Amino acid sequence: MKVARLMAENLPTDVKVGSFVTGPFTLAGQLMGITNLFMATIRKHELAKDTVRLSSQVIDKYVKSLSNTHIDFLVLAERALVSNNAKTKSIPTPKATARAPSRISQQLLPE
Repeated sequence: MKVARLMAENLPTDVKVGSFVTGPFTLAGQLMGITNLFMATIRKHELAKDTVRLSSQVIDKYVKSLSNTHIDFLVLAERALVSNNAKTKSIPTPKATARAPSRISQQLLPE
């Protein structure tokens, strides 16, 4: 946050300053292990949903604090939902992500 604030304050106004934040599925996967998260969507649905919900709450607080830095844009990086069929073959994805990303997001999105 400090870097984003300093950039926004010190760069010329025609330079757009942005930041990124990890998405809730990716953060949950980092907390549980991505394969464990995707397996939990089948076997321990409530654990997976609670972990994604907690991740969403943490990210929400972080994004709100970023709003005070006067950045111009924010990128939500949701790497965990990239399918194994993605054209980007250089980035490995766990086999557990073979489930349809849209189905996973429907099951785990916080209400």
